[in-house]
Amino acid sequence: MSCAASSAQAGKSGLATAFLLQAIDRGHRGYFVTFPELLHELFQSLADRSEGKVLRRYLSYDCLVIGGVIRE
Repeated sequence: MSCAASSAQAGKSGLATAFLLQAIDRGHRGYFVTFPELLHELFQSLADRSEGKVLRRYLSYDCLVIGGVIRE
């Protein structure tokens, strides 16, 4: 997987994404999710009792980047 980050992404999320892409390029498993998406998925998993499956999936990544926690 190869991606290019724009020069506009020089903040925290941009740096975290660059780190994630380096990890992926070196053979590690990585994933990017926004905080609202993660919360939505976790609450949905509580409703259908699949939270263990969701947590195991996120814990299986070598590098997990959670973006969009704080708006500037």
